[in-house]
Amino acid sequence: MNEHDLELADLIPERIYQHEKRVPNTITALMRVKSGYRSTPTSGGFRPSTVEDDRTKTAFLVLTSGDSKNKADAWQDHIEDDTLTYFGDNKSNTELLSTNGNKRLFHIFKGDTDPYPILFMRMLGDRRVEFSGLCFPVSNGLTIVNNGTIPNYKAKFYIDQQSIVTKRWLLELKDGIGVNSVLSPISWQTYMTGGSEMVAALINGVY
Repeated sequence: MNEHDLELADLIPERIYQHEKRVPNTITALMRVKSGYRSTPTSGGFRPSTVEDDRTKTAFLVLTSGDSKNKADAWQDHIEDDTLTYFGDNKSNTELLSTNGNKRLFHIFKGDTDPYPILFMRMLGDRRVEFSGLCFPVSNGLTIVNNGTIPNYKAKFYIDQQSIVTKRWLLELKDGIGVNSVLSPISWQTYMTGGSEMVAALINGVY
């Protein structure tokens, strides 16, 4: 896909996206949302996109994962049923909150930050990226794990692997008006009114 097609493409679970060129990388092109708007960071597991006129506010967050040599074998992200297990980004420091990603996980699960959508993408190599779904933090779903003397976070998210995330909604989020938008998926609307446990019930078909 060319850069313009990626910019316009909605996010469909299990769909694979690939930029025809190496620069910008596929996620950068896919998540730009609109020409001239700031994109997500070009690297790292945590890629926040900010509101256009207020860089202190997160519009949405992209979590990425792949076969990374930078994570310990015991810290490999994975999806089981409708739950994503995602590990923090502390690789070598003995201080748990030494990294921006771990700090972000701490605040997400503490609930002391305004809610914003979290999107999970798998990096498959050769510029290919698969969108997996929209994520919601599980109550009490953040724990500390250790690899020798290195502490890290282990985070649990419910993941909606059915709903399409439209670029129209992401554009509203970038403009700072999309949190309660009618363009948002039902799972996000459920999360905003009833929290993660109601989302889990929705995903499991009991709501």
